[in-house]
Amino acid sequence: MSENAAKFEAAKLERCKKAKVTIPEFRALLARWEELLSSGCGDSAEARDLQARCSDPELLDNVKRRLSRLEKKKRSRPMMCTYSKLFTSAI
Repeated sequence: MSENAAKFEAAKLERCKKAKVTIPEFRALLARWEELLSSGCGDSAEARDLQARCSDPELLDNVKRRLSRLEKKKRSRPMMCTYSKLFTSAI
């Protein structure tokens, strides 16, 4: 029973770790991976690790979800500068 609990706890920690990656951190990972590939170090352990992290489906879903949330917030936020221009020009 304790073996299963330890496995579940490890899996939960891994999911939480993936969920905590921010968009700037993910972009930095992609940039580093691209840098390694362009410099010819695509076979290094670091490049393989970055490839595994950047192509992880759970991590990609989390990043996509965060990006869509940000886009939704941008679309729903009123354009204050346009409204203020309208009101000040009418006065």
